[in-house]
Amino acid sequence: MAEKTVSRPRRLLVAGAFVLAAATGAFMRVDRLQWDLKVYMTCARTLASGGDPYTSVPVVDGIGYQCLYPPLTTDLYRPFAAASDAWAGAGEKIWAGLKVLALILMLWLWRSELLGPGADVPRLLFVLIAYGNPFWSDFRAGNAASFEHLVLWAGLAAFVAGKD
Repeated sequence: MAEKTVSRPRRLLVAGAFVLAAATGAFMRVDRLQWDLKVYMTCARTLASGGDPYTSVPVVDGIGYQCLYPPLTTDLYRPFAAASDAWAGAGEKIWAGLKVLALILMLWLWRSELLGPGADVPRLLFVLIAYGNPFWSDFRAGNAASFEHLVLWAGLAAFVAGKD
């Protein structure tokens, strides 16, 4: 049985993706960004302390928001809230790094599973025009849409490949 090996250029690309994600998280300013994440971290803290996040109105940057996610989804924000409680802004920085990884995974998925062989310059222009601004808006807001997009595109790739 032949072992599957990962080529050196591919390892460098994977390492580069992790370095980019880590650098994004490390150097990102979180004071005026990631407001959606901040709202749901507050909701997760309220739920974790036994309170009702649906009767409270978390205030982020002077604006009151409503908790809308169900409890199970709200609980997914607990690790980010705990990280931010332990080290100021750490949850937001980790979230930002994960969002960069999600975008890189989505680009890889498009390139390897959906688009097939061909010139990469037109594809890069497509991605920059079609997805650049929506990703940037989602990234700044701290919304979970990037992760949802990754799951949907992965599902489409599996469907196209005839896999479950």
